[in-house]
Amino acid sequence: MEDKRINRIISDVDTRTETWWQRGLDWWQRHVPDVVTMVIIAIITGIGAGTLAAFLKYIFKWLDQLFRDQVFADTVDFKLLIYPLAGLLMAFIYQRYVLKQDLSLGTSKIRQVLETRGDYYIRPGVMVNSIVGCATTVGFGSSAGCEGPLAYSGASLGSTLGRFFRLSPDWIRILIGVGGGAGIAAIFKAPIGGVMYTLEVLAMPMTTTAVLCLVIASVMASTTAYMVSGFTFDLHFELETAFNPASLGWMVLLGVFCGLYSLWYMWSQNRAAKMFDGMTNPWAKVLIAGVGMSLAVFMVPALFGEGLGVLQSLINGGFPDMFTHGPFAFAEDHGFLFYAVLVAILIVKGPLVAAANNGGGVAGDFVPALFAGGIAGYLFGTVLNHHFGVEIPVWYVTLAGMGAILSNSTHAPLMAVFILVEITNTLQFMPAYLVVVGVSYALMKILWPKSVYANSMNDDLISLWNKRNMTSAPVPPGAPQAKAEAQQEKSETK
Repeated sequence: MEDKRINRIISDVDTRTETWWQRGLDWWQRHVPDVVTMVIIAIITGIGAGTLAAFLKYIFKWLDQLFRDQVFADTVDFKLLIYPLAGLLMAFIYQRYVLKQDLSLGTSKIRQVLETRGDYYIRPGVMVNSIVGCATTVGFGSSAGCEGPLAYSGASLGSTLGRFFRLSPDWIRILIGVGGGAGIAAIFKAPIGGVMYTLEVLAMPMTTTAVLCLVIASVMASTTAYMVSGFTFDLHFELETAFNPASLGWMVLLGVFCGLYSLWYMWSQNRAAKMFDGMTNPWAKVLIAGVGMSLAVFMVPALFGEGLGVLQSLINGGFPDMFTHGPFAFAEDHGFLFYAVLVAILIVKGPLVAAANNGGGVAGDFVPALFAGGIAGYLFGTVLNHHFGVEIPVWYVTLAGMGAILSNSTHAPLMAVFILVEITNTLQFMPAYLVVVGVSYALMKILWPKSVYANSMNDDLISLWNKRNMTSAPVPPGAPQAKAEAQQEKSETK
């Protein structure tokens, strides 16, 4: 009898609580305009995304310190053959058997939700689950980034809050884009970069109110992450130097080099991704991806994780620590092995990113593009200085190369420039970045005009492409204007 009385009391309390919440939400809907609700949600989303980014960075820092104390203490350590594979296996098991949900390729998941008509629902658990999956994948050494999972977490937060406040599907769709941009702004501490991610990569048409919410969320996210991290940049640029306009000629040549290399980077990544996606046995896929990742990291430990430490050394004029550990630790400065390792990194980086994202892990592909661009710029500058008698700061072309490859791999040049400026605090070099990114992007678009995101309308040349290939370029759902234009052109042709 006592148990029944207690259960009845608990049930009554739950009912009264639910009624109180329902009444509160009903009052809110009647008295608070949707625009005000959107601004409030944008603030909450930004703070939440910044907190999640800081938490993930804390996990990475803890794991990095643990591995560097145990693994990188010796020149060659065979434990590097275990950790990346173990991380991919844990992420695979977590997704397949614990969550029973695929969390890989966060940006692609966001685009799929945005392009599908409905209530734009993203599971609330994605907010935390993406963080866990990314921590096991990248934290254990897979050569990839963490911005995709953070964008997916932010989109989930925006979708969940929109549904909680009973907003219409149109508003929730905007909040997904706002949350995705906040996630990018938080992980890079780059508010403008987060805004451009939503506008360029997600290619969302937005009204003034929507852009305002996006800006608020991105600023709040980057500020929160910046405060929690102790007001530090992930890539701290220590050299104090002014921009030299005389270097722009070399920036044009660097843009050509990066434009050509980006073709290999994207082609190799896409081919590897298709290979992994075509495997029918999931265990075989994750084992092949994990073994390949472990072998690459063992041979060149600089490929371990995001690689921000390597970039930090390069942009500050230091010798790359890829030659302080591993089998090539004693490679002669600017000798054959020195260049062989740099070229090998450029060759395998794209497939390694595909292995992390399509081989069972949870990761991103923005930071790997920055890493590949930094190595490409470093190789470019080193060869010119030591073999052609040119005197150009190697750290300078390293910085510029980072933005070029990120721009070309994402087909988002403005986002790439602003992320590079904000993550390194090098606004004084903006003219050089614009030249390199502009030249490399133009060359890439000439040789590879169709974006991998063309079917989701994410391509700056999509309208020209559709006019030239109207029968083969499908118009995604939710683009009535594009459909009307296509139908009108067809009728005119007939």
